[in-house]
Amino acid sequence: MLLSMKKAANFLAKYQPTTRIFFDATVRSFKLFTQETTQFSTDYLYVGKVSTLPLAHIFTERINFVLLEDTELPTGFRENHLINFIIISNDYSLIEVINDIQEFFSIREFVSESITQLLEALSQGKSIQDILNISYEILGNPLMLTDSTHYLIGHAGWDESLDEPEWCHYLKHGYISNEFALAITNDLEFRQKMASDIVEPVIVHYDILKHPSMINRVYAKGANIAYLSILAVYRPFADVDFELARIICDIISIIMQQSQEKLVVANTEIESFIIDILKNEHDDKYIEEKMSNYHLNSLDELCLICLDAGEIFDSAEKMFFVKSLMQNFFVGGISVIFNGKVLVLTECKHKGQLHLTKEKLSSLASLLRSHNLYAGISRPFTGLTEMRIHYGQALNALKTAQHLKHSGPIFQYEDYYFYYLVDSMLEHDNIKNICHPQLLELIKRDKEKSSSYALSLYQYLQHNGDIQQTAKVMHLHYNTMKYRLQRITEIAGFDLDDYGTLFKCKLTFIALELYHKINFIDYFEKVSIPEETPYLA
Repeated sequence: MLLSMKKAANFLAKYQPTTRIFFDATVRSFKLFTQETTQFSTDYLYVGKVSTLPLAHIFTERINFVLLEDTELPTGFRENHLINFIIISNDYSLIEVINDIQEFFSIREFVSESITQLLEALSQGKSIQDILNISYEILGNPLMLTDSTHYLIGHAGWDESLDEPEWCHYLKHGYISNEFALAITNDLEFRQKMASDIVEPVIVHYDILKHPSMINRVYAKGANIAYLSILAVYRPFADVDFELARIICDIISIIMQQSQEKLVVANTEIESFIIDILKNEHDDKYIEEKMSNYHLNSLDELCLICLDAGEIFDSAEKMFFVKSLMQNFFVGGISVIFNGKVLVLTECKHKGQLHLTKEKLSSLASLLRSHNLYAGISRPFTGLTEMRIHYGQALNALKTAQHLKHSGPIFQYEDYYFYYLVDSMLEHDNIKNICHPQLLELIKRDKEKSSSYALSLYQYLQHNGDIQQTAKVMHLHYNTMKYRLQRITEIAGFDLDDYGTLFKCKLTFIALELYHKINFIDYFEKVSIPEETPYLA
């Protein structure tokens, strides 16, 4: 951390000095001077009395002085533009001033060492918890980090034995108490500071707190992405704590933006309410009361949209941009950042009239393509009490489509329902128990004989049993396609007119796609048989 004349002047402000700083020079140490001093360095702070200034010396370089005014400052010295000075009244002793200057340099050295320690931790890829642990050692007071909706992320230096009930509530439950929330709600000045463009630490000492607490905003591109709280338990706050807290918040902001999958951002109370529902189980009465408070009970049929951009979501700034983009596209919708995804809650019907029309979805698809974005869309639902389930649907559709490398950009859960079922089955069972054995034999035969009966069946199911459409996609004559289906029946020994058989075949193809993370159309080209197909053994 570079030390400068202006920082020295601020540190010595208690003396109410007269300062003249033409240039904010960097200083690395200080020295006493006498009338016999002839060597001066531009990066030192020279301390002494006006009466002992070397009057005969001609200053040809920039020099910095702290002077005790025991006599009038010479005119030539005062008018020399190469000289910075801080003049302190002779009512104070030189020893007192020197002691404070020594403390200034020792504090700055401590700050420099602390910043170096934090930056080394950042460069080594340390976690947020590591940064909190280091910060506790530096600050000497317990601290905790909460996300933008005031849910606990991590803490250091405190536990349930700490004599601070509100903090102990955080440790036990992971979220703010109703009493603390009410105190913040009633503190208009605090809320204004938390929303200000000027990011500064704020001290609060409500009646429900036994110790003063310093609240710091972890800020990124115009939004509060987290809050760092420090409790003055073991020692009172010092000026240096405010500076270090800001630096710690900057370090945390960098890590949180790099770890965007954990990022949660709410800019309004309604957005915080939405995230609260997604994070926690609440009874219907609680949610309905909150909806009434926020005037959300007029909402009709809703859907949840989950957006991602793969590797380009590498910073909070890009997510903030997408959040704003969606807010403008879905006028009246609610956009939040939750676990590194941009979520949009919007009406798909209002008073029986369809809002999420084919035209609207087409426009959305064009917008998403222009920004390399992808979206999973849940089934419609009628109340926020069902939102957690439908968030899972939108996220599952998005992840499954990305897993299979589908082009998109819009993936509706209804289209991925079977994938969801089969994926759940694969988590708990062997793929061989899920697949239709006769279809597996057909696939094995195709590989051995370089035929394409399995692929023909796949396309037939993809086109809902429409022979003409399937023939067109496969560039075959209608009769040729019809003959192929007849041969499949003969070779595999199952009835393609039986719905149960077709359903089992459909599940088999889906299971193979999920297992190999590939579309079945590319299966024979990209999957090694038998090396990568133990289920065919």
